[in-house]
Amino acid sequence: MRLLMLLMFPIAIGCSEGNKTTDTAEPEADADADADADADADADADADADADADADADVDCDTDLGTFSGDVIRALMWETEESPQANARLSAQITDLSDSPLVFVADDEGLFSTPMPEGEYRVLATSPDSCESSYETVNVVACETVTKTFRITDCPDGGR
Repeated sequence: MRLLMLLMFPIAIGCSEGNKTTDTAEPEADADADADADADADADADADADADADADADVDCDTDLGTFSGDVIRALMWETEESPQANARLSAQITDLSDSPLVFVADDEGLFSTPMPEGEYRVLATSPDSCESSYETVNVVACETVTKTFRITDCPDGGR
């Protein structure tokens, strides 16, 4: 009988140790489930943020005006360096020629920004001494800003 009890004792210990192993595996499974739940919550939060950003981008535009901005650079090949062209005059003619050209002037640093009706325009920049850029096509879209750099490269009347 004593021998039988010794044989049962290791079996009982083995069973309880086996249960311990199973018990420690359950918290790991719980931790994995918690990590999965956290990842799902993060993904849901990201999806909500993306939906909010998309909703903000779809805000209706209540105007037919866009903004045309940019700069004018004096880049004549006989001058030693390029520089901003102060007080350049820009003339924007809608490509279907249905309206008179819009005319505006760059500031002392050659920068400009103006609201314009939506449409496709041919734009020319002219310096105060009558030097010119090439014509550039600009497509103005309502509620958006289009930016362009004009380079004064030609002086039909000789310049200064």
